[in-house]
Amino acid sequence: MPDDSRSAALYPVPPRPDDERIVLAIQRSRPEEIPGLVWTQPDFAVTDHRIVRKFDIDGKKRPDRAFIPCAMCSGGHPKFLAGSILWSPDGHLRLIGHVCAAKDENFGEARYRQLVKQREQEELDNATLAWMETNIASIGLVASSVAELGGIVRFWEEQQGVFFRGVPQLAEVLENIARRQDGVLTVVQESSSAQLVAAAMSGPTARSRATSSQYGVVTIGTLSGLSFLRRPSTKRSRQLEGMLEAFASMPEGNPQQQLLTLFGGGEHAVTTTTGLVFRNMQRAVKLADECADALQFMTPENTTLIESWGGDERNPQPFTIRRYSSALEFLLPDRSRARLQTAWPSMPDLSALRRIVAAGIELDDLLKRNKM
Repeated sequence: MPDDSRSAALYPVPPRPDDERIVLAIQRSRPEEIPGLVWTQPDFAVTDHRIVRKFDIDGKKRPDRAFIPCAMCSGGHPKFLAGSILWSPDGHLRLIGHVCAAKDENFGEARYRQLVKQREQEELDNATLAWMETNIASIGLVASSVAELGGIVRFWEEQQGVFFRGVPQLAEVLENIARRQDGVLTVVQESSSAQLVAAAMSGPTARSRATSSQYGVVTIGTLSGLSFLRRPSTKRSRQLEGMLEAFASMPEGNPQQQLLTLFGGGEHAVTTTTGLVFRNMQRAVKLADECADALQFMTPENTTLIESWGGDERNPQPFTIRRYSSALEFLLPDRSRARLQTAWPSMPDLSALRRIVAAGIELDDLLKRNKM
């Protein structure tokens, strides 16, 4: 293993994280085979050290299962499996362990944390630029498709308002069932004598078990379209407006002009805008899924189930449903009523949006890591 920092420097500038010489060695679980490594300590008095990339090697994949030597420690003694590749202004690369690098006699905790943060920011900047270059031409089309959700969202909010204002007791019961019971509709009935006897003879706590078994819960079915019943803290139409505002933050022009404008906005303008746009694309997918789910509330199968539950003599909140050609009317014994429309606006085609979001797994992970 070479240990001479006076050997020819192969890296006058920091190599890219995807440099083939580095990637192949890490794929072999042998980062110490990266060409041009030295094993002497870096000059801590010099600034501009850079972490090229971090790595976490599975020791079971190493031929000898040995730990990796650390350039921070003398003698090349094997010390770690999770560490970093450090580039220094002397043009050399070094393998360093996280624990050793953060020691006071080396970089120190604050300085090493700053090096790690710098590397993570560079990773995020590179990922957001790649994502933006790939998808910038589609953002306008996606924004138009998302805007078409507005008709469904407004109709949904209107129908939900009619339901909760018209039959508030029933609506709130169903909302609680949606939130706390995942939509499972139940009724309570008194247990039969045979059930009580069986419970009383089934163990040392027979008497208490028999008492608690006097009433049993019977499941009628499970609701569909639970999103229709859930009322968010912020109106969904307002959420949609926020998404469209985020998409509108993109500068105007063709893709090349848009990128140039973003670069002109400062060092991390591409990263900030990409994070904003991508996060709101994710929110748009979630809102579209909620809309599609809410549509299921008014399906014949679901309303028949609700009607069956409402007409069950064991239900403490009885109600009936009156059917019209394009509406359903919920009627309670206290004469309160709510008429809901059965025909909803159609869903827009959001396949392009879904593809873009699904392909952004790496970007999503980096945004989370940087709390964006």
